[in-house]
Amino acid sequence: GLGEQALIDTVSEYLRVPINHYVEVDFGGFRGLVDTLGGIPIYFDTPMRDEWTGLDVTEPGCHVLDGNQALAFARARHLEVVVDGEWQTDPTSDLGRISRQQLFLRRSMDRAASLGLGDAGKVSKLIDVATKHVSFDQGLSLGDVASLIRRFASFAGDDMQTFSLPTTPFETSEGAQVLQLNVEEAQPTLNIFRGLGVATAAPE
Repeated sequence: GLGEQALIDTVSEYLRVPINHYVEVDFGGFRGLVDTLGGIPIYFDTPMRDEWTGLDVTEPGCHVLDGNQALAFARARHLEVVVDGEWQTDPTSDLGRISRQQLFLRRSMDRAASLGLGDAGKVSKLIDVATKHVSFDQGLSLGDVASLIRRFASFAGDDMQTFSLPTTPFETSEGAQVLQLNVEEAQPTLNIFRGLGVATAAPE
């Protein structure tokens, strides 16, 4: 739709990064994909909760998150953790959420690899969830998605490289708390996605 294309154009033009495909997973799809994988194991070194999303991890250790708790973990922005026996607010906010989502993606890839996604039946289940809850751009077919799943079936999560852009907290004139991109410092990272390499920074 026009909304998706406007988003793609805005991100691509502002960051000068080419965008090849667009995939949108709604909340139902996220839960369905996690449950199809049999839950995602995440290690927590401390109890963790978010009353806004419903995340509720009462004990440290490894927990297999089902679709609902996985969604609560990925969406958590008002996270609290136990420090010295007391609940304290996690100050990392959106940046912390990005890190948690990257960790969750790594563990999801590990889980998928452990289930043997070379199996056509398991790929079919994931594709079934995708047809109900995942939106793709017109250039990305379900056949392409199935091919990608098979190609990455044995890809370890820790082999995936992730990056975060440098930002500064900023309050808009309407009072919204946002993150403002540090444009100059972001160029080396953005150049990776421009195909220029990590050590190359454009003059501007």
